[in-house]
Amino acid sequence: MQRAKNRDQSAMPRIPTARSYHPILKSDVSPETPGQARVKPVLHELRVRDPDWSLSYGYLVVEVTRSSFPEACRYLRDTPWLDNDLVPLVLSHYPLTAVDVQLLPKRVPWLRAMPEVHAQLHALRTALAMPLEERGLICVDFADFVAALANGGESQLSQVSAPTASLACDALFCHEALQEWLSAAKMAICLHIRAGLEFTMSEFDIVGRRLESFVAEEALVIISAGVWEGDGVELTLLAVSRRR
Repeated sequence: MQRAKNRDQSAMPRIPTARSYHPILKSDVSPETPGQARVKPVLHELRVRDPDWSLSYGYLVVEVTRSSFPEACRYLRDTPWLDNDLVPLVLSHYPLTAVDVQLLPKRVPWLRAMPEVHAQLHALRTALAMPLEERGLICVDFADFVAALANGGESQLSQVSAPTASLACDALFCHEALQEWLSAAKMAICLHIRAGLEFTMSEFDIVGRRLESFVAEEALVIISAGVWEGDGVELTLLAVSRRR
């Protein structure tokens, strides 16, 4: 199991550890005629911004339906989103077919939308933006997540909370479908742990060992941890398959 390492990418904004970051979630929702299918995708900008350094970067979540998917593909192909330091991710309200995947730009992973999209966006923010917003127990940088999402394919997102690390792991890994998904080769896994100040290294070791028991040896694993004011332990897992 590989561990993510810092990469020397001068073009990628670096995270000054002494500064705080605040997430910015901006949604561009086009008005629709009642009863008419949406033909334009909904764009959610999930940015991490430092006003003092004038840095702005993050993720572009493109929410699509079957009717808006072709327009979303055109947008992703024609828009220089990397020039704006945005990493794209498609949130689809229908299962993508093999033909759909061929139309989607190669570096763009996709995720099946849940009925409650707002909660799913919050979980994505927890997995991908929150580790960059606050000084945590374990720190990562934006380049780590860029590497995890690059050339991504179908993805799965899960978020659970429980009184202890062991119970949180039981809740997260209880489904055989997720276990099989994690054991596949060519995976990138982002796991963010949120716990109180009483969280111990032994509990962190419990989470790491449980995850390691399911993932393939060649998987890229990014683990981050931060402090929260809630009770118990919260685990947010984003598993991204890599395209062949």
